[in-house]
Amino acid sequence: MFRFHAAFACGAAIALATPASAEDLCAKARTALGPAAAGLACVGTSAGVALAADMDRAAQLSRLGEAGEGRFRAHFGRDAPLYIILEAVELDGVPDPRAELQGAGFARALIWFTHADYVRQVTTATRTSAEAAARRQGLDEQTASAAGDRAVAARRLGRLELDAREAQVVPHELGHGWFISAFWPGHQGVAQGHYGGPGPDWLDEISAMLMESGDGAEERRKVFRDAYQGRGSGALATYPVAHLIDLPRFLSREHPAQSRPDIRPTESSPAGGVTMRVITSSDQAALASVAEAAMYYPQGRMFADFLLDRTGDPLVFKTIAEGLAEGQNFEG
Repeated sequence: MFRFHAAFACGAAIALATPASAEDLCAKARTALGPAAAGLACVGTSAGVALAADMDRAAQLSRLGEAGEGRFRAHFGRDAPLYIILEAVELDGVPDPRAELQGAGFARALIWFTHADYVRQVTTATRTSAEAAARRQGLDEQTASAAGDRAVAARRLGRLELDAREAQVVPHELGHGWFISAFWPGHQGVAQGHYGGPGPDWLDEISAMLMESGDGAEERRKVFRDAYQGRGSGALATYPVAHLIDLPRFLSREHPAQSRPDIRPTESSPAGGVTMRVITSSDQAALASVAEAAMYYPQGRMFADFLLDRTGDPLVFKTIAEGLAEGQNFEG
């Protein structure tokens, strides 16, 4: 079965066997964003579109969305709710494009990094962290600055690394919105006490991880395996194995980042997009919270693997979500 895409560049249509539904979505997105979006390239499927500064970039982001669509259908038995991926370009008069796009009917509006923005944020985060670590050791500003230079030089990002990261994170972030829209339609904002939607935090996060590729899933399994075998690195080097395998604790707790807003990424950028947060605190409680948040994802991946294997049902999380949406509880 063929998938057709709509493609636009500099406002002019390019004939690529375009279905009307995809063309309509591109037009709807441009209307919502206003005249400043007229020159953006747009590539879409019948479920969503990606807008970026040029055709190649829009097609790349659209392919990531389309891959996520297939995984959502495989695990939840439903088509992905309508979505848009907008590369975080400057749009005059549109301080937060998400509100306009959601008002136009896009259930999930993901504002995403340009490659240049991501490299800048990683560079800034790397430098800030290295310099803060040097200052905690009592080093002077010149030495701390030199430590920042060395850390940045050692953290050069290539195109392959950028592409690999996006292949995991873009479908993951789309998955959060798809899951809430599919099972709790009409829900707006973050439910009190939950990291994501009205469902339990662990299920919200697993629904997003199920959208990742096999490489992403295997990386999470490796982190869990290393920690379990006492070979964890960084903040996970001393993570308690007892917590790692405590399933009741995992299922009953809120997302670790919910209780510590200071370790959550911020979404307060002018364009309504994603930004990074750097943890420079020497407070051991803060560092322990970082470890808890980091391990929450491998734990979720392993629990997802467990249920998929034991039930033999690729739609087991669809069944769970439908039950919870109807007011049932997971334990019952």
